[in-house]
Amino acid sequence: SLLEILWRRRWIVVLTTILCVAAAFIYLLNATPIYTSTARLYVERQKLRLMGNEPSSNASQNYLATQAEIIRSSLIFGTVADALSSKHLRTFEGNANVVGFLKSAVGVELGKKDDLINISFDSPYPEDAAQVVNAIVDAYVSQFSQQHRSTVGELVRILQKERAKDQKELDQKLNRLATIRQTNGTLFFED
Repeated sequence: SLLEILWRRRWIVVLTTILCVAAAFIYLLNATPIYTSTARLYVERQKLRLMGNEPSSNASQNYLATQAEIIRSSLIFGTVADALSSKHLRTFEGNANVVGFLKSAVGVELGKKDDLINISFDSPYPEDAAQVVNAIVDAYVSQFSQQHRSTVGELVRILQKERAKDQKELDQKLNRLATIRQTNGTLFFED
């Protein structure tokens, strides 16, 4: 039976087990630990609704994926590389193309049942991993804020232009009413 074979070869089984445990222990002593830093971003869609301007449901479904692609973009990673270049992180030593390295090393994942984006970075240096993830979040928030300000500014310009046009029309109509009153006298309006 199988138990009899194992009992007869018990020294081989014990020796093999001891060798495997020793090899694993030696590997763990010499292995470089890898630290993962993760940030979770809550992304809420800004809803600027004008009359007759309702966002489609398809557009709202794609919004989170679009924001994740913006985080993965060369614009964000270029900003991160510029921000971290003065810090001389050990993670980037020997990498001439920091943006390319970030694109391959940074993980950006969408939440399954929520509006969260997970950004993660692995490094043998825990401080470097945290600084890279924080720099990515800062660059994204800065880009998002700048884009939002320009969108709101454009909306304000459009509304001011429309207001000026409506004010001009109102002034013309009031002038016309004053002219009619001068030529025809006082007008009476019924309810």
